[in-house]
Amino acid sequence: MAKRRAKRKIKLKRLQNHKNRRKSLKHNYNLASAKKHIKNFSDVTLSDDEYLILGKGLKFIPTPSTDRLRTNILRDFNGLCRKMRCKFELDNGNYKPLHPFYIKSVYTPQFANNAIETYIFQTKMEIDNLKFSTHYSNLSKNEWNALKSLRKRADIVIKKADKNNNIVILKSDTYISQGLMHMIQSDVQALVEHLHLTYEIDKTTYKFLGQGFQNNKCGRLYFLPIVHKLSSSIINNLENIHNIITIKIPGRPIISQCGSPTELIGRLLDYFLQPVVKRQNTYTRDTT
Repeated sequence: MAKRRAKRKIKLKRLQNHKNRRKSLKHNYNLASAKKHIKNFSDVTLSDDEYLILGKGLKFIPTPSTDRLRTNILRDFNGLCRKMRCKFELDNGNYKPLHPFYIKSVYTPQFANNAIETYIFQTKMEIDNLKFSTHYSNLSKNEWNALKSLRKRADIVIKKADKNNNIVILKSDTYISQGLMHMIQSDVQALVEHLHLTYEIDKTTYKFLGQGFQNNKCGRLYFLPIVHKLSSSIINNLENIHNIITIKIPGRPIISQCGSPTELIGRLLDYFLQPVVKRQNTYTRDTT
């Protein structure tokens, strides 16, 4: 009996050692693959777990928490309820095309009819009784800690490289020194008011463009590091370079106009230019 127990312990130990060996080999392979696609042009040393979480890609989505899942479903359903109530109250059968730059209303009716309200009530009761199953996280505990650590870091900037799928790490001061944003809101606002006063745009369009000045927000300037133009000797010997900060990384500037004064002007121009573009011989579109 003792010999059987001893043999069983030896067998279990071998299986455990085999699992640990396979786990170590898989970890080393994933780490090498992550470092292959991450170019660190800063003097900051990242841990293995930080390399592994970055190696999953900047579009990787961790398993979401189920804590607010019911609240999110109810929020989306309330949006559907508003649409149904508005359809019942405001749709009188006479279709009238809206102004292309009409500002959407936030009017919310409180009641439609008995059939719609009964459906809404019963659906909310069903949502309240839903049972959500738990899902295993797609990140280990160490990777979660590494993700939290990277979020808190203000000394580095992590960006996708231009023209390829590499991830580039730069020092924050180096990144900021690549360009500064200039304030243009006052000039754009004066131009829009001038167009309205000279009857170049109507009142609805003027109100539509005026939304861009409410946020008082400038466009966001960021750069895509152009690492494909660096010599292969620099890329291959990246970890061996001691004075890595002296390397000048070119960047392609991108300006995101979301929420800025010129965002809605871009939509206005796109509305008038699209029909012209579609009449060109060089115009192509996909099957959709």
